[in-house]
Amino acid sequence: MNHIILKIYEGLESDDEIRRVPEMGGGPIVSGSRPVQVSGGGQRRIGKNPAERENRRLKRLLRNRVSAQQARERKKAYLIDLEGRVKDLENKNAELEERVSTLQNENQMLRKILKNTTATASEG
Repeated sequence: MNHIILKIYEGLESDDEIRRVPEMGGGPIVSGSRPVQVSGGGQRRIGKNPAERENRRLKRLLRNRVSAQQARERKKAYLIDLEGRVKDLENKNAELEERVSTLQNENQMLRKILKNTTATASEG
C-alpha cells in the first residue's frame, strides 16, 4: 500500500495538482492496526503502524507544500503591490521636484522684480 501512495505522489507535477489530491483516510484496514504488546510492557497506539505513519507523513508533506506555495504567492502579490507603490511615489516625487523648481524660479523672478521696484522707488 505504501508503494502505491508513493507512486501517486511522485507523479504529481505541480502544487495545483497537489491541492486536488483527495483527503486520505478511510482506506483498507491494515492487520497491524490493533494494539500490540511490545517488549517495554506498554501498548502501541492504534494508528501507529508503518502504513498509517507513512500516510500521515505524506499528508503533512502535502500540507507543507501547499502552505509553502501559498506563502510564495502571498510574497509575490506583496512585492507586486510594493513595486506599484514605488512607481506611484517616484512619479509623485518627480512632479513635486518639478513644482519645487518652478516655484524656486518664480520666487527668484519675484525677488528681482521686488529689488528693481524698491531700487526705483528709493531713487524717486
